[in-house]
Amino acid sequence: MVKTVKIETQGVSENWARADGRFETLMRGDLGKEQVLSAMVHVAMLDTPAGDDPCPPCVTVRRGGEAFSFYGQGGALFNPELERELSPAEAVDVAFGKVRHAPPPPMPAGGAVPPPALEPAPAPAAAKARRRMTGGGKFVMLLAIFVLIGGVTMVFGVFNMQRIGRSADDVKAAMVIAGALFLIGGLMVALAFKTRRTTYTGAHGQPVDAEGNDLHYLRVANQLGDYDSNDYDDGGDYAGFD
Repeated sequence: MVKTVKIETQGVSENWARADGRFETLMRGDLGKEQVLSAMVHVAMLDTPAGDDPCPPCVTVRRGGEAFSFYGQGGALFNPELERELSPAEAVDVAFGKVRHAPPPPMPAGGAVPPPALEPAPAPAAAKARRRMTGGGKFVMLLAIFVLIGGVTMVFGVFNMQRIGRSADDVKAAMVIAGALFLIGGLMVALAFKTRRTTYTGAHGQPVDAEGNDLHYLRVANQLGDYDSNDYDDGGDYAGFD
């Protein structure tokens, strides 16, 4: 699946804040999923302004040899290629090829052509699982190393005490301390390993879930899926769009 698509707009102001009715094409450049989702949310809230034959607010996505247009309808997006309304998240799926056109059906006897069907795109590449230690676990492991080094030092101290003829009580106390340090160090190592968490990465090293879905994109899509609850009337700054 592609990582960026080319975006053009017509009838949308340069700062994405309003529908200006102009037919001039603005080249917005190559945008990633999060930026395209933000663009779709902005345009979905726009509607064709009043006037003499104004241009409706439109986002055109170019991917490879394909082009898809999405028209703002004051709360929804209309895609003429699919002949249906889409949510911003669905529009992003179409833009990046997660949902694509099925092959056109044969012409029925009556002559009417049904609207294009949707066909799921190929599943994302299998996610690579990896066990990672948390920041707290790494800190505990570092402390455990120092404790175990202390235990090793005490063992050498026991041999040295025996060599110079220290009392049996002193040697025994040193052995107890060494054993305690090894026990504490071992428990700390076990605790550090218990903090490990399974993480998944995609083909390009990006964080994904167990099914291979991009986590960053999913978080943004979930936050913006209910775009009616967000106020865009003031044309404020949102995800890089003024």
